[in-house]
Amino acid sequence: MNERRLELWLRALWGAPFEVRFADLGRSRFSEATLLLPTSSQDGWSELDVARATHAALHSVFSALPFEPGKLRPVQRALASVLEDARVESLAISRFPGLREVWAPFHVASPRDGEAAPALLGRLARALFDSSYRDPNGWVQRATEAFIASRLEREGRVRELASVLGNELGQMRLPFDPAAPTLEPRYRDDHAGLWRQEPQPAQPSSEATDDARREATPGGGARVEEEGGSELLVARRYPEWDYVIARERPEHCAIREQRRSPRVPVAVPSSALHRLRAALRRAHEAPRPRRRSAEGLELDLGAVVTQASNRARGDESDDRLYVGRRRRRVRTSTLVLLDLSASVEGAQLRLLQTISVALAKSWPPGAELAIDGFCSRGREDVRYERFKPFDAPSTGFAPDRSISGSTRLGTALRHATNLLAQRRAARKLLLVVSDGEPADVDVFDERYLVEDARRACAAARPRGVRVVAWCLRPRLALAQRRIFGRSDVQSVQRLEELPRHALRTYSLRRSGRSGEP
Repeated sequence: MNERRLELWLRALWGAPFEVRFADLGRSRFSEATLLLPTSSQDGWSELDVARATHAALHSVFSALPFEPGKLRPVQRALASVLEDARVESLAISRFPGLREVWAPFHVASPRDGEAAPALLGRLARALFDSSYRDPNGWVQRATEAFIASRLEREGRVRELASVLGNELGQMRLPFDPAAPTLEPRYRDDHAGLWRQEPQPAQPSSEATDDARREATPGGGARVEEEGGSELLVARRYPEWDYVIARERPEHCAIREQRRSPRVPVAVPSSALHRLRAALRRAHEAPRPRRRSAEGLELDLGAVVTQASNRARGDESDDRLYVGRRRRRVRTSTLVLLDLSASVEGAQLRLLQTISVALAKSWPPGAELAIDGFCSRGREDVRYERFKPFDAPSTGFAPDRSISGSTRLGTALRHATNLLAQRRAARKLLLVVSDGEPADVDVFDERYLVEDARRACAAARPRGVRVVAWCLRPRLALAQRRIFGRSDVQSVQRLEELPRHALRTYSLRRSGRSGEP
């Protein structure tokens, strides 16, 4: 019988037993090691049966089941299923390249299927399977590029990408009926086995519940209580600069701000702290001119004119003709913004954590310091973590990596600038500690986020905020120099370099460019 032949085929492939049954179904279905296939119209060995059974078994081999639906909308769940299908098939083909010939005959989607959401999902399925297929639809192209660039070894990344791409598909206002037949390859299952099926008790709609839990906050945001905890997220929206159309997209990105304590203990050598403390103390003092000084490198023109007048009248002259310099403490507020994206790892992550602890422990009294971190998962989910607000005491703990994602720098800069501009200080510095260039899962133009971050830096200067970057890489990229300016980005590789970088960062010689008072 066909069932027995398919079971032997799957056991030979994966070394595990599977039970195959035929039933009156429109699509194949799986549950753990049991595979239900639509009743075959052929009495012999069917290529479609082989393709169906081989694919359905992949989820038991490569997928961490079941997936939690959470707050994913139907179109996002459907998209996540398509991405997961492509992920497990790519893993299977990497192990057994001949499996490509099993599924290839059934990938027949094309632009002739139309632009409806189910048709686009089918065309995306083909584009992800067949590298030689080029679909003319822009969304299919962007989704394919994002899938290839996202290193989807883990199921969690599939969910993140589906959330972002699903939002974009929803903005296209294409109707989507999850119960309607799909146009994707007919050998694939109905995806019911991927998701946890839980009965939902009668309750108010999610929009009503969210509205009831949301209270207004300054800045046009909302305060939302998280599930399973008492921590609060504050969502605010910021514009984003689109260099292609040369204008800002209003309220294009959403910041989710959360206050959380740093958790990673970091030990900093006392000798390094001593040198950094001395450098920071000197950096927070500004030279102040002292008129009519007996010594100096610059003449006091007023004193010179007065002496000439006194001599002409025969009065006693004064030899204090110079402008002296003395240092005075300047009221300063500094916000250190840490890049906690997934690209910061290994030695770079340890250096970033050490820098945050070293600065917190060495900060001079009377000067304000805040330490925040950020990452992003698309424009609708830019995470902003407040680890040490201005009024919080310093500790020996550094931020952990419980958040990770991409680097939507411009949105984080705007939010940090907004926080820093509210401080009453003569000098305000936004210090970005990062490893590289802006990037995000929903942006495929390399220049787009660079130009947006550059625009965010330019917008900070009229508000009295100077933006400086410490880059955790040996060589600075062109994008970093374009964002921050050639003089306001520095390469930091070792803890011992911090005193020198601190003095240079707080130099007042470029105060006119930075907009400092």
